[in-house]
Amino acid sequence: MFAHMPIIRDILLGAEKHGASLDELCRELRLKPADLHNSEIAVSFETAYRSWEVALQLTGDPFLGLHIGEQTNPSIMGLVGHLMQSCRSLRDAFQSVCDNNSLVTDMFHYSIKVSGSKTILNYEPSQAWVIISPQGAQQAVEQAMAGTLHVFQLLSGKKIIPTQSTFAHSKSGNLLEYQRVFQSTLKFKAEDNSLVFFKEQLQTPVISYDRSLLSMFNKLLQEKSSVRKSNSQITHQIKNEILTNFKGQVPTLEMMASKLNMTPRSLQRRLEEQKATYRQVTTEVGQELSASLLKNKAIKIIEISRTLGYADSRSFQRAFKSWTGRSPGEFRKSLN
Repeated sequence: MFAHMPIIRDILLGAEKHGASLDELCRELRLKPADLHNSEIAVSFETAYRSWEVALQLTGDPFLGLHIGEQTNPSIMGLVGHLMQSCRSLRDAFQSVCDNNSLVTDMFHYSIKVSGSKTILNYEPSQAWVIISPQGAQQAVEQAMAGTLHVFQLLSGKKIIPTQSTFAHSKSGNLLEYQRVFQSTLKFKAEDNSLVFFKEQLQTPVISYDRSLLSMFNKLLQEKSSVRKSNSQITHQIKNEILTNFKGQVPTLEMMASKLNMTPRSLQRRLEEQKATYRQVTTEVGQELSASLLKNKAIKIIEISRTLGYADSRSFQRAFKSWTGRSPGEFRKSLN
């Protein structure tokens, strides 16, 4: 998994505004300050989720996500941000994020659903992120939700207030900050993270709507997506699907083929061309994800085994030992 550099830059510059040293942030994350301005850099999953952990540590601000979100602008999404500014309505702008987010990061997913007179915007960090770094995932959710409200105001010139704001995490700290930012009914420990609006609110026009620019940016993004897919090995696509859409659990070959819009035989042929098998690729995912989860000693081994789809912890321990020659417990001890 990855996040493109503008997202990380937004976090670090936001943390700097709230008291952290940019040099220290970069040093802790092993990033070069000059690289923050290179939007073509894809930052690794570990560096991306650690950026929130380090930023929280150095600022001491428990509401850092909310505060950074209040200053977020469309540039955090790169080319997708330009597309947003060219859309006809706020709903279209958010839909453009849903459609093109995979070009920006696969650690976070956006979606829209309609229920009666309401339109619901959903925000979902990857399950692996929630397990490995729950505090960081929570901050990212709050940044994205607060950022949506700020971006909507920039795009429309109007303050768009949701009727309800829901959070999958438990409430923490002073609720006055949440009330100040969202100005709506709040619900914690909900089924998902969402902002709920009346349909007509999201039909608000974008003041910079430009049909010709919309067409141009759509075309550029389609080309970029096509190049990325053609350059991406099938093994990488499979790993990405497991980590994002299947939440770390391994689907059958038939299910994966369907997700990738191909037949099972076509998928097997593509893998054979890369001298790989589906079993090998899924085993690699299990190794990589379990190693990442084990680094967080607050997560119990039985929780890791459930996340990875094992029937019990013994099955997971046997599998892990067959991969590494060590038990999960021995692996954890070696990290000291």
